[in-house]
Amino acid sequence: MTRKKSDFRPYRAEKQPSTAATRAKAQANPQNQKPDGDVVSDPAPSSYLGFFSTLSLCQTLWPVATPRWSIPPEDKLSKFKAVEPPLRKVMAYSQRLETIVRQYRDEMHFIAIPHPLLFDPVLLFLQELGTRSDQEAFAKNLLKTAKGNLRRRPTPLTPELGFSEFLGIFSTDHVRLEFLSLVFSLCGLASLYADVDGFDATAFATEMYNASKYCLKISRSHNQLNDITVWSSYINTMFLSSLFGNASDMAYHWFNEFVSELFILGLHRLASSPPDGPFFILETRKRIFAMAVVEDKSISTLLGRPPRIDSRFCDLTIPFDLDDEEVVLNGNQIKAALNALDADGWKCNRETGHLRPAVLVRLRYRHSLLQERVLGLWMTERQGTFSETLHEVYEEYEKGKTRIPPQYRYSGDIWNNSSPWLCVARLIADLTYLYSGFLLDRMLLQSSQVPPTRLLDKSAELLSGALEFVQRQSCHPELGGRYPWLFLYYSLPGAGTLATELHQSTLSRVPIQISVPVSKVVRDLSVLLSYFERERLPDRPDFQVCTHIGKMIGALLDDTLNRGLPDSTQLQHQHQTPERPELSGTIPHEGLDGLNLADSMASQAFLSWFDELIWDYPTIDLDPDAL
Repeated sequence: MTRKKSDFRPYRAEKQPSTAATRAKAQANPQNQKPDGDVVSDPAPSSYLGFFSTLSLCQTLWPVATPRWSIPPEDKLSKFKAVEPPLRKVMAYSQRLETIVRQYRDEMHFIAIPHPLLFDPVLLFLQELGTRSDQEAFAKNLLKTAKGNLRRRPTPLTPELGFSEFLGIFSTDHVRLEFLSLVFSLCGLASLYADVDGFDATAFATEMYNASKYCLKISRSHNQLNDITVWSSYINTMFLSSLFGNASDMAYHWFNEFVSELFILGLHRLASSPPDGPFFILETRKRIFAMAVVEDKSISTLLGRPPRIDSRFCDLTIPFDLDDEEVVLNGNQIKAALNALDADGWKCNRETGHLRPAVLVRLRYRHSLLQERVLGLWMTERQGTFSETLHEVYEEYEKGKTRIPPQYRYSGDIWNNSSPWLCVARLIADLTYLYSGFLLDRMLLQSSQVPPTRLLDKSAELLSGALEFVQRQSCHPELGGRYPWLFLYYSLPGAGTLATELHQSTLSRVPIQISVPVSKVVRDLSVLLSYFERERLPDRPDFQVCTHIGKMIGALLDDTLNRGLPDSTQLQHQHQTPERPELSGTIPHEGLDGLNLADSMASQAFLSWFDELIWDYPTIDLDPDAL
């Protein structure tokens, strides 16, 4: 029927059955069971829909992402068979893995998820596995329980839920497949940092990764998307970066899926559409989304690809500066912890203490918002307002340095008070910010708005920051071989800029325009090159790219020193522009072998070559079905 003289199309209103008829039908055909006997999943919670979405008007009539698909037949759930062997291996190694995971936690690695929420349930699970003598039967029973729970929604995370009740959700009696995925991923990630005799960490980690992906794949196919699947996906992003590097296509594809999950759950709208839940869950969601934004901007900067998360469409909710243990408090205790923060969410104490993951999340999240503006200038077509916007963003960059509380500004003293892993994360936060300034100066130089001195000074600062890591690594050998992307992101662009400008200065006999003494630049470049020469780097694409670029920089530096630098007394006033070779020179794409060192080459040519590098190829055999 339709209203007279209406443009709306007619529709037929079906007669609804009576209550008695409905009850009789339910008894004959139980809930979630089709007439042919197949069991169907419980309705999944509705996916996030923005207020302007047409579907949000009729979500009660049509839950968007909750099709009542039937559970596939047994032969289509064969992935469960692939999960059993790694589960039994975890059971066999449960005591060793408990030690490895506990050590990883105690070393204070940088993870956005508060440690009690992540490590406590996994360690309790491993402890329970270690007490079982009937491992084969117990593994089958766990998988049977997990399979049955695919038909059920997880326990609701209500605001009244306490931390102890939250831990009870993960007991073996209520085990879920997404939690097994989290166990596999955390055990695999922690094993990469363990030094255990007779234990092939890489092979074990790869097996754990495959098992974790299998579990997530099955969970997703049954509309099981919740906080635990997000946690597991987040750990897997760290896992893939550790296995293959941030430039890996595998890591890139997986990160895309991770971001999609965050959008589906509405983690980008935690302020405008606040969900219900206990404080520790809501705060963890803010941390995870903040780090997703950080990684998105970092990967986009490294690979020169558009970012997946646009802050214009997101609530900029910054997590509080709380210790991980404070996040899981409740009642008056959490109120007292929040009252101890200032208006910006920082702890009010002014003492330089040890770092907390929340501090690093907050610093890097703030920096990532600047990175996004820099990427917008760098990757989009330059309009008439480009110059004005560029100067505006540069002013924002300069002001950002003063907005960091004094106790959280980087200094060498933090290495005496904090975990080396958190100290590296703090150093990276500084280098990330400095690299944004490097890109801004690069654009200003391209448009002839600043002298080369600014870009070269930024390059020297980036190089010094990377050498700070090299120096600290000599005191903390556990850091070795863990951060090749630190050089790819920061030191090598700066080092290449300095080396090419020094080389060009030698060929043109025009002194280099830099505030730092040339002798220090040469020494710093030599230290960086010696690091790549003496380190035994793994056979992984990002490491090998570092080595290749290092050889190119070394060849330029050797030729520069062999020819002899121009006399520094010839340095002209920095506002004068001496004749220099064109900045549009190119470096052959075949790299070092095709490089003619007799040719003049500017830093912009090196940076253009660096921008277009391709360095990904598979190095570990993974099951394609798990990707």
